[in-house]
Amino acid sequence: NSLGAIISQQTQELRETDVTLGKISNGDYGICEMCEDPIGFQRLKVKPHAIYCIDCREIVEKSK
Repeated sequence: NSLGAIISQQTQELRETDVTLGKISNGDYGICEMCEDPIGFQRLKVKPHAIYCIDCREIVEKSK
């Protein structure tokens, strides 16, 4: 069901946005959850709710 897929995607994006707002409040925004290095500005510009830097994201994707 494509409507179910859309709702699921929107729900996931809402969760990610809530996490991002919490990180902004805590002063943790823009820090990779894996290596704790800053996430690059260009990555955050494309995906403001990113939780991994580009290198760690590739590691996570490969391990799936």
